[in-house]
Amino acid sequence: MVRHAHGRENLRIGGFQRRDRAAPAADFERILSHFPRLRERLQQPPASCPAAEQQMLVIGRALMTGTAVMVDEPSLGLAPMIVDQVYDILLSLRRSDGLTLLINEQSSKPY
Repeated sequence: MVRHAHGRENLRIGGFQRRDRAAPAADFERILSHFPRLRERLQQPPASCPAAEQQMLVIGRALMTGTAVMVDEPSLGLAPMIVDQVYDILLSLRRSDGLTLLINEQSSKPY
């Protein structure tokens, strides 16, 4: 997470090196549709957001790259209900977009 940037810049920086300049704009809106709480926080520094929203921002920025995504400890510090939501979104993206995921998780709960 880019500490001094607001949520909007944190998401957009993920698509910075993409060659297709139209794709990041579409992905930005798609990510906000998956993580609607982020839309409310776009003007805030990430450090002022709850841990769950910071994790959503990190995942969203990774998705902006348009490549395979590695997620390290997506459940760390999150309430079980939020963990389920994050995994539901990741698995939905895998099914709908063919997203390649590498998830490093120590939780024993199978997803």
